[in-house]
Amino acid sequence: MTTLVKTAVERIDLPVSGMTCAACARSVERTLAKAPGVERALVNLATNTATVEFDSAQTGVAQFVRAIEGLGYGVPSEEVPEADYRRRWLLALIFGAPVVALGMAHAAPWLQLFLTIPVMFFGAPFFTAAWSALRHRTANMNSLIALYEFGVSLLRV
Repeated sequence: MTTLVKTAVERIDLPVSGMTCAACARSVERTLAKAPGVERALVNLATNTATVEFDSAQTGVAQFVRAIEGLGYGVPSEEVPEADYRRRWLLALIFGAPVVALGMAHAAPWLQLFLTIPVMFFGAPFFTAAWSALRHRTANMNSLIALYEFGVSLLRV
């Protein structure tokens, strides 16, 4: 006679950083759902949360974190400070405003290029997330932003 041992299903809510569109959330959700031992995975883009119901005998939180980070997203231990985004935006604005003014005047293309390079570094999270999506043969909003920024930078020269 065979006895079935049913293990308890655990549930965890993981914060996910770096998701910018529904394609991002769908990608995380599919990846988590494919993990062994996962009964159900749901990702909410509005709250940046992944909810996973799983059998703790087969898998654990560490595997989920590795899977999410493997896609190029993050699982912050604490909330990402909004001040970092504001600082990046302000620095990009300081370097980007002269580029717009020079571009409208069709003047100093090399200066425009040199002022655009720091702006691209301040936007590095978009480029790293786009590269990660490309490695996984997907595209998301970061891919569009990176292509646009790269194309605009090339047109400046």
